[in-house]
Amino acid sequence: MSSTLSSAEVMLVSPQQASSPKKRRITPSPESSVSKKLLIISPITQVQPQPLVAPSSFSNGLVANLFPRNGAIIELRRPLCLQHAHPDPRPQLPETPQPDLPVSRQIIFDFDLRTTPSKFLEHDGNKLLLEVFPGAHRVEFDDRVLVYHFKKLPSKPWPKKIAGVPCYLTDNENDFGPSIPIHRRSLSRIAVSDHLNLRDNEAAVDLVFNLVKDFFVDKSISITEIQFWGHVVIIVLEDANEDNLSRVPCSVAQCNCFYLFEQEMCRPRSLSALRRQAISVSGGQIDNSQYEVMRPGVILSSGKHPEEGIEILTSSGVLIKDNFGAKFMTVAAHGFPGPPFDGQVYHPSHAGTRIGEVIMELTHTDISLVKLDEGMEFNNEPFENTIIPAPPFKFAGFSRAAETRIGDHIFLDSPFAGFLEGTKLSHALLRVPSDDPLEPEQTWIRCQWDYMGQGSSEAIVDGICGSPIWGRNHEVIGFFRYAPTSGVFVDCCLVVAADHLLDKGYSML
Repeated sequence: MSSTLSSAEVMLVSPQQASSPKKRRITPSPESSVSKKLLIISPITQVQPQPLVAPSSFSNGLVANLFPRNGAIIELRRPLCLQHAHPDPRPQLPETPQPDLPVSRQIIFDFDLRTTPSKFLEHDGNKLLLEVFPGAHRVEFDDRVLVYHFKKLPSKPWPKKIAGVPCYLTDNENDFGPSIPIHRRSLSRIAVSDHLNLRDNEAAVDLVFNLVKDFFVDKSISITEIQFWGHVVIIVLEDANEDNLSRVPCSVAQCNCFYLFEQEMCRPRSLSALRRQAISVSGGQIDNSQYEVMRPGVILSSGKHPEEGIEILTSSGVLIKDNFGAKFMTVAAHGFPGPPFDGQVYHPSHAGTRIGEVIMELTHTDISLVKLDEGMEFNNEPFENTIIPAPPFKFAGFSRAAETRIGDHIFLDSPFAGFLEGTKLSHALLRVPSDDPLEPEQTWIRCQWDYMGQGSSEAIVDGICGSPIWGRNHEVIGFFRYAPTSGVFVDCCLVVAADHLLDKGYSML
């Protein structure tokens, strides 16, 4: 094993943290355990000497928004040492090369694969990405996630993002991580609306959904979900009947179609928070502090079950108003399921303060509205987190699903997991059961799938439900509904789009 110096350098950077009354009183364990450090790999002399304070000259401001408040401290700076294995004429045991890079939350290059995915195909970019982990023998990229393949996995912790996109590490050749689930093709040559080209046209996602729905209604084939991944459409068939694959489209508007069966989606049978034992982070802590001013991401309780003595804990949403100016707080509907619970809302537990009462549920969306008690104050300003230092901000309103883009960064903050980062994977349209079997029209709700990072399912517990999800522009795009604990979408979460509030005339305060 020998090492060579490259023409790049490594900098380990720590954002400066400042104490703030806007932070949580208790930082939940998943947030506190995340590395705050960033690793910057750049051409030598590209980065200004310390102190590194935004705006930086690094790659035309690529790092300028990473430290918007207090700047950062460069803890380490040296040439990048790349390790290469050289064959030895004498037989010896295989040696697994270890990365020569310190632990960090993110590895940043002078290119960003979200905006310039073609860099992955360039020799220098691909070589550098692969050599981040000398033990990796292959790296793949589907325009969303970097998947590194190993004979033997490197020691943890692993970075969450590399070159601006999520990364996934595996020692299983058949494991492709959170890539597009193109497991099952159509066996037909049916091309729906082939005269249209809607590939990578996210602004036309609603048209794609309508084309798919119309086809399957006409053919009387039951489907439960449609996902738009840019150039690919994933359709979930209700029945696991392979014969249907000869009757379904191979493409819609020139987007190739692939199929999943409903039984593969691993959806929760109910959203009644039955996994209550998962509320407490094992060996860790949650923020069960009592706050005088309510805000997004504080703990809520449905009260105590009169017979079983249990309570359901969830997270607060946002404060909204209707067309008449009446104000409401959003919550997860399944956290306040009705009798024998009486719809009262408490904070932070049944033994705490009553803050309001559930008065309405938006059908099928898992969103309920709470009328806050007189004098109860709610501020649409999320907590400051310890991971991405930034000035305090209020949510800037709602964003419609069609205005968001695949690959966008998304964020949520709950009292159970603290601050979490994710990436939008796909647009989705989810069919919900109708209460009336004679009702001719099916009901569909607008959603999206977000990837929360490798191993994130350990931090995502039932109490997160109801938490608002927002993007870089501080607009709320939806609300956390559920996260599968196994199957194709493990480490992902389904988010109900804010469209359903906007369509009923609600707006953010």
